[in-house]
Amino acid sequence: MKVKKWLLGLVTFTAMVVICAVCAGAETYGDFEYSVRDDGTVEITDYNGNAKTVDIPETIDGKSATRIGDSAFEWCSNIESIAIPDSVTSIGRRAFGDCANLTNITIPNSVIEIGWHAFYDCASLKSITIPDSVINIGGCAFNNCTSLTSVTIPDSVTSIEYSAFVGCTSLTAINVATGNQNYASVNDVLYNKNKTTLMCYPAGKKDKTYKMLDGVKIIDDSAFDGCISLTSIIIPDSVTSIGSSAFSGCTNLMSITIPDSVTDIGNYVFEDCTNITAINVATGNQNYVSVNGVLYNKNKTTIKCYPAGKKDKTYKMLDGVKIIDDSAFDGCISLTSITIPDGVTNIDCWAFSDCTSLTSIVIPDSVMEIGWDAFNGCTSLTSIAIPGSVTEIADGTFWDCESLTSITIPDGVISIGNSAFQNCKNLTSITIPDGAISIGSYAFMNCESLVSITIPGSVSKIGWWAFSECTSLTSIAIPDSVTEIDVDTFWDCESLTSVTIPDGVIRIGNIAFLNCASLVSITIPSSVTSIGDYALGFYIDYNTYNYAKYDNFKIYCYSGTAGEQYAKDNGFTYELLDKPTIANVTGFKVKSLTSTNVTLQWHKNSSASGYEIEQYKGGKWVNVAKITSNATTSYTVKGLKAGTAGYQFRIRAYRAEGKNKAYSSYSATVKVNTNPYGVGGFKCSSKTSTSVTLKWNKGTTASGYQLQQYKDGKWVTIYTGTKATNTSYTVKGLKAGTAGYRFRIRAYKTYGNTKQYGSWSSEVKVNTNPYGVSGFKCSSKSSTSVTLKWNKGTTASGYQLQQYKDGKWVTIYTGTKATNTSYTVKGLKAGTAGYRFRIRAYKTYGNTKQYGSWSSEVKVNTNPYGVSGFKCSSKTSTSVTLKWNKGTTASGYQLQQYKDGKWVTIYTGTKATSTSYTVKGLKAGTAGYRFRIRAYKTYGNTKQYGSWSSEVKVNTNPYGVGGFKVKATTKNSITLGWNKGTTASGYQLQQYKDGKWVTVYTGTKATSTSCTIKSLKANTSYKFRIRAYKTYGNTKQYGSWSKELTVRTKR
Repeated sequence: MKVKKWLLGLVTFTAMVVICAVCAGAETYGDFEYSVRDDGTVEITDYNGNAKTVDIPETIDGKSATRIGDSAFEWCSNIESIAIPDSVTSIGRRAFGDCANLTNITIPNSVIEIGWHAFYDCASLKSITIPDSVINIGGCAFNNCTSLTSVTIPDSVTSIEYSAFVGCTSLTAINVATGNQNYASVNDVLYNKNKTTLMCYPAGKKDKTYKMLDGVKIIDDSAFDGCISLTSIIIPDSVTSIGSSAFSGCTNLMSITIPDSVTDIGNYVFEDCTNITAINVATGNQNYVSVNGVLYNKNKTTIKCYPAGKKDKTYKMLDGVKIIDDSAFDGCISLTSITIPDGVTNIDCWAFSDCTSLTSIVIPDSVMEIGWDAFNGCTSLTSIAIPGSVTEIADGTFWDCESLTSITIPDGVISIGNSAFQNCKNLTSITIPDGAISIGSYAFMNCESLVSITIPGSVSKIGWWAFSECTSLTSIAIPDSVTEIDVDTFWDCESLTSVTIPDGVIRIGNIAFLNCASLVSITIPSSVTSIGDYALGFYIDYNTYNYAKYDNFKIYCYSGTAGEQYAKDNGFTYELLDKPTIANVTGFKVKSLTSTNVTLQWHKNSSASGYEIEQYKGGKWVNVAKITSNATTSYTVKGLKAGTAGYQFRIRAYRAEGKNKAYSSYSATVKVNTNPYGVGGFKCSSKTSTSVTLKWNKGTTASGYQLQQYKDGKWVTIYTGTKATNTSYTVKGLKAGTAGYRFRIRAYKTYGNTKQYGSWSSEVKVNTNPYGVSGFKCSSKSSTSVTLKWNKGTTASGYQLQQYKDGKWVTIYTGTKATNTSYTVKGLKAGTAGYRFRIRAYKTYGNTKQYGSWSSEVKVNTNPYGVSGFKCSSKTSTSVTLKWNKGTTASGYQLQQYKDGKWVTIYTGTKATSTSYTVKGLKAGTAGYRFRIRAYKTYGNTKQYGSWSSEVKVNTNPYGVGGFKVKATTKNSITLGWNKGTTASGYQLQQYKDGKWVTVYTGTKATSTSCTIKSLKANTSYKFRIRAYKTYGNTKQYGSWSKELTVRTKR
């Protein structure tokens, strides 16, 4: 947790001064101070004793003590034991804070609330019993109770606030009563009741690894703060949020993996993880990414965390980064040099804090904001230049940069924050730019080498302690614009010999110049009406810790003023001053004007020593500039509010003679209306081939806008917006694929009937897109590929073709020539519906492709696979049976026969399982029947066909043989006869012998219609069959067998 302890001490010291003043009238009861509450009960507000054992009274003057007040026992280091009575219901904030020796405290069963930081830094407190009455435990309630080993949360507790047990380095167990409806303890780790939030892992546990429960969604703020034993923490995929400082101070944690599920990571998550070398991110995470172990957001525009344990000495951030997040490089002690890319706009809080080896860093001009404590503790940093775009040096920005010897603060800075340069011990000089209006508290505290500082006339506020302990500072001139020198502003400026207090100062605060040993005199102007206690001429006698006077201190002042009264009241030597006279200033008017500045000019006054300019603010005239040369005749007042009417200024001359000063009368008032702000965010928000839409931020000070285009060598107004809410405009009629259209814009503010214009924006240069692609279509397709075709683009350099895959559009082809007008997409899945494609042209401008609009989508269904295994499985004299394999992507089939010079569909199968078909009615003994087949896939009502198979050519069989019979028989022979076959080339006659059919005759002519079988046995039965064959080339193709014929030979 980012807290500077000694600053807390200073703030608390200041608070105690106030408290002491308030409590000066508090009532006392023994060593206790108390106040009576509205309900008539008593609140213990302070303890002034030094006892080791304290019993808080239950009643005072008959009134019940019901509350231990804020800070009542804070810093009571003697106390070892405290007894709180049963009457108390509330323990206030910091009530027992920093009671370093407190070992025992009894909280009664009446207490319902334990306040924020109630027991912080009670380092000796080993145990505490939280009674069943407690409902709320405040944030950081037991912070840094380093001896506390365990704690039990009772059933009654409904609220445990932020970081209640942070810094409890001996705490090994947080137990929760089983009846508690809001919290649970799992292996001594504190969760919410349903175990979706891990609230606190006890820092004293000695386990080296910890795996969170599955189902956890939130890792709470500071959940693992200071868990120095852990080297590995496993985050489940259920976690969506990691709270701020979640793993802070896990000094032995080496690496960690952020799962896909995480959508939010808080600030300071890995602060003081001094050994972590890699923050890994699961590849599927949509919000964050790790680059070489460094944590970025997904689009790499924000660097979230550089692991402090990495040993590299240099690091260059990724180009495209815009934000350096809170604590991004906090504690990276190995880095000596860091390169920030152009384009970074924000350096957030603590971004480079405690980078103790960092010697130099260049902040690019793109940076607009540097957060508080950004370079706090960069003890080796010797110099730095802040870019002109920065307008504020935030609180603590360079605190403890003790090697810093020089710094350039740009002219645009208007505010220097609290502690901005505190403890920059080697800073010798600094110039605060004109236009700065405030210097924060502690801003230059303990800059012990600071010899000189220039404060411009624009500064109107200097915070308390701002230059305290600047022990080398010898002189300072406070500008006329300052009206108050605050408490402790120059405390311990022991070398300060000269201070100029201007006439505009009204009040000098308590101890403002305490311990300024070298300041022997001071002139107090008549404008001062109040001087605080010990403000001038006093020091602290550290032997007695009382205030003492410098004996030789002298005050120069005017009669009847606060300066004279202070001198008299405190017994200082003083001298009264006289007042001379001078002529008035002439020619006072406006020289130039911007949105936040006005430059005033006047004639030289030869009799003057200088001039004072005043502005009317808050119902009174306030000094904004003191000019010390009469030769200076102009001055720029900065930090005005843009687009604002009625600023008023006046001037007077002054003449200094010794310690006396004379003033002229004031000039006539000059009234000024400031210009509106320049237009911010001016950009091209979208563009087409023939138009550009320009967009800008709404001007908070604008009445309207003037937009111009550069045409024919000059700027031409193309649009005048009459409302501040009109923040976009589309310029039409441009030429497609054309480079270098130029635009600019400015706001105007209407005062009466007059438009007053702000500054022109930077130019926006726009190249128009090429025309969209026309004629985009599927020109052909197969089962696994699609060929896409389009018209050549007249303004294109090339094309980008995308396919929709896995829920997103993916680029599958980038054509680099305008003449490339087709592309075949391969590797698709056959018989698949809904492939989607789109295309756009691009025009190349330099190294950049600029894209036209996307075409309409082309949706394509792939063809089914071609039919395989297509063949003739059987045939007869008048029919052919065709067969094929089942198509895995088919809905059915189309079968065709070649007839009369063309292909004719003879069968359409409507099922993928129909894998054969018999073609009938053919002519017997005929050569060259031709068939082919293809599959189709049905998409809706449409059949989409695959490729044709190879042809199957079929010759039909001849007819079967007719008239097969016995013509004659003998004892040893049989004569068989048959009819002549009209489609036959010959015949095959077979006899059944020895269990099989054996060919006994092959007739080679169709006219051979008989055959005698000889050498047979007498009186024996024989079996015969015959078939015709047709000769196709060298191949015999047979008809069907005849019926068997049984014949017996004669006896």
